[in-house]
Amino acid sequence: LVDVAPTVRALVGLAQQRSDGASLAASLDGGAQHRGPVYIESLESLNSYGWAPLYACVENHSKYILAPKPEYYRLDKDPEELSNLVATESAAAKPMRTWLQGRISRQKDMASPAKLSLDKEELRSLQSLGYISGSEGRNAGSYRNPKDMAPILPDIETAEILIQKGQKDEAMALLEKVIPRDPGNPLFHYQLGVCSVASDKAKAEAELKKALQLRPEFPQACQQLLLLWITTGRSEDAFKLGQGALKTMDDYDGVIHALTGFAALKAGHPASEVRALLDGGVREGVEAPIALKGRALLAIQEGKSDEAIAYLQKLAASTEPSYMVNIGKDPRFAPLHEDARFWKIILTAQNSAR
Repeated sequence: LVDVAPTVRALVGLAQQRSDGASLAASLDGGAQHRGPVYIESLESLNSYGWAPLYACVENHSKYILAPKPEYYRLDKDPEELSNLVATESAAAKPMRTWLQGRISRQKDMASPAKLSLDKEELRSLQSLGYISGSEGRNAGSYRNPKDMAPILPDIETAEILIQKGQKDEAMALLEKVIPRDPGNPLFHYQLGVCSVASDKAKAEAELKKALQLRPEFPQACQQLLLLWITTGRSEDAFKLGQGALKTMDDYDGVIHALTGFAALKAGHPASEVRALLDGGVREGVEAPIALKGRALLAIQEGKSDEAIAYLQKLAASTEPSYMVNIGKDPRFAPLHEDARFWKIILTAQNSAR
């Protein structure tokens, strides 16, 4: 497919543009066809599991893969890539490695802070493996070779499916098997922490802390730890965690602001401080449910029943019915119990939840 555009441009007489493909026009007339290396990349292992990205090039019958454990294959003799010749045919592999490293190094500009073509995790991984320069690199050993991790992939994928289905005990059992094979992977500690919240809050806290220790800029792990501390009565600790997180990580969906504001409310901080945090979490006019709940409680504290009801109506339109049913049981909303509008919201949610 990469050859289609260059071929069409050649056939209609247009100048060629920079591309990984090559014109096949000469071969259509029976002429010799020569092309340079074809560049290949896969960032799936990095984006999904935090393992090393894979980069490769193919030229004629040779293929070179740049990874923590490099690979070189002769595809004419070994089309299934079963025999890695990188050690025995290093002289043949070297030019392909050099070309591939040069191809990747040209992405320096794209990976610079001024041109965020690569996210921070991709940038760190490239730097750690020596593909591009930079001061944020990790030790290359921090990024596992995807092929080495292949045996645990079925358990990881099954655990993810179980988590989506709410079968967290079964997912925990698989994650307990996976983590010893990749103990430095923050994603797996995060998933185990999420699965442990209902059954073992101490374990959940330890795993979420471990995920943040391994990856300090991990918003989802921070959000879960904030929520855990809020629900277990550690609102001031949650507030301090949230304040620190907002200085170091991207609150892309506004949830860290919302949770930190809610923690500030529960811890008795001034209303102005709570509102400033909740306002910071608004994204394109949309707020997290816990932010709307916090605003409703703040309005109740200030004796503004109409305002509290308005926030609850917005909340009911943006969250699961079960969330609203629980609000009906929350004693903090007792000042609204004499208001028929409050019970209309709760009863509507109860009927929807059946």
